[in-house]
Amino acid sequence: MNTIATRLNIGFAAGWILLLSVFAITVNLSFRSLSEFYILSRLQHDAENLLGALVSDPSGPALKRVNPVFEQPFSGHYFAIRSPQGELSSRSAWDWSFPRQPGLSPGAESVGRMDGPEQQKLLVRTAAYRKAGIPLQISVAEDVSDVDHKLLSLQFYLLLAGLVMLAIMLVWQRGVVRRGFRPVQKAVAELTEIEQGRRQAL
Repeated sequence: MNTIATRLNIGFAAGWILLLSVFAITVNLSFRSLSEFYILSRLQHDAENLLGALVSDPSGPALKRVNPVFEQPFSGHYFAIRSPQGELSSRSAWDWSFPRQPGLSPGAESVGRMDGPEQQKLLVRTAAYRKAGIPLQISVAEDVSDVDHKLLSLQFYLLLAGLVMLAIMLVWQRGVVRRGFRPVQKAVAELTEIEQGRRQAL
C-alpha cells in the first residue's frame, strides 16, 4: 500500500509539474506578445510623427521637431531615417547605427530584436515610406530590457507559487490516500490475524 501511495504521489506530482510548465509558458508568451504589441504600436506612432516632422533639404533628411527622448544619450529610444539624399539618426544613439533593411517597398515593415548600445536589448520596427515622391526608410527602436526582466520575474514567481501549491496538494493527497486505504489496512491486518489463528473471521 505504501508503494501504491508513492506511485499516486509521483503521478500526481508529475501531472501537476507538467500542467504548471504549460501554464507558465503560456502566460509568459501571452505577456510577451502583449507587451511587444503595445511597444510596436508606440514605435509606429513615433515613426509617423518623425515622418510628419520630416522636411525637404537638399543636403539630406532634416526634422523640424523631435521628441526630447531621442536627444538624451542612450535613452533607450532611437531612430534612423534613410533616404537617397542621406541618413539622419537620433542623438541618443551616438555612434551606434541600425543595420540596413534592403528590399522594403513603401508600406512594408520589418520587426525584430537586436543588441543596441550599452548592451541594451532593442525591439526594432523598420518601415518603408514615400514622402513627396522620395522613398524613405524609418527605423525606430526601444529598449525592452526592463520588460524582459519583469517577465522573467513573473515567471519565477509563478513557478514559486506552483511549487508551494504542489507541496500543499501532495500533503493533502497523502492524507486522502491514507484515509482511503485505512479500511484496506484494517482488512489486511485482520487477514493476517486469521492466518495466525488469532481471529475466526473478518
